[in-house]
Amino acid sequence: MRGLTSGMDARLGGVRAPQARDLVIMAHCVRIERYEITVYSLALRLARKLDMGHESVVLDWILAQEMAAARGLEALEPVLFQLAEKGGRKK
Repeated sequence: MRGLTSGMDARLGGVRAPQARDLVIMAHCVRIERYEITVYSLALRLARKLDMGHESVVLDWILAQEMAAARGLEALEPVLFQLAEKGGRKK
């Protein structure tokens, strides 16, 4: 996680336009959510394989929350692109 967040910080240093910064932040947030989804998916599969019922239920719930968060961030993408386009146009 530290590497993911430091990567975002490094990329944001070179981005000046606020709309582009929003897109970079959103992209990195989606990347972090996808990382979490991968980790929780693996943990869930292991818990199921080891017949850990309670842990499986908890991990399944957490995984659903992470997937919902990723979908929510991805739903913002069109709005952010639209704002970026408007901000880049000369009036």
